[in-house]
Amino acid sequence: MRRFVNIYLPVALLALTLVSIGLIHADKSAHKSSYDQKIADKFHKSLSAKKAQNYIDSMRPWLDENGYSTSLLFVADMDLNMNVKRFYAVNPDNKKLLNSFLVAHGSGGGSTIDNAVLSNVSGSSCTSEGKYRIGDSYMGNYGKGYRLHGLDHTNDNALKRAIVLHAYRDQTTEEYGSPNYFSAGCPMLAKESFAWVDSMIQEQEKPVVLVIYK
Repeated sequence: MRRFVNIYLPVALLALTLVSIGLIHADKSAHKSSYDQKIADKFHKSLSAKKAQNYIDSMRPWLDENGYSTSLLFVADMDLNMNVKRFYAVNPDNKKLLNSFLVAHGSGGGSTIDNAVLSNVSGSSCTSEGKYRIGDSYMGNYGKGYRLHGLDHTNDNALKRAIVLHAYRDQTTEEYGSPNYFSAGCPMLAKESFAWVDSMIQEQEKPVVLVIYK
């Protein structure tokens, strides 16, 4: 028995050491991967902000010509990771960023946290790109929401698909926070974020537009 212990105990200890080293390495790799992701997201957010600015500049004349608010516009960049703030509230008149929030995209089409698959097809559970007129408010399963009217061929099924702007109970407001849920295709905000958006919409005399793009 003593000989068995003498032979196999060092082997067992070596195996445990190797497993421990492997776990430490895996933990460091996971941490590095998370850190690298945040660095990449920061870079993409910088590009996204420039893209949003381009939308502000290009949309201002169109908003005015079509009778929409020119002091409030929402733009959502679905090319960004869902863990970062990509729903912008902007003022086209003075080109200022008013606020930014996390926003969920649809779970359909194989969408992941960092890849929103976009579709206008009924039943797809995908978010649709394009310009939306924010319509009447209503009270639904998630409280107050706004009906969305798709203005482009890429989102003209929005009303039929019941794609709306709404909040979802404990959806996080923090970047890389939790819980962070997918939607069924709706641009879905945290309750606190929606409350701010709602108050801004109510201040406008003209209809407000939301643009979703990727």
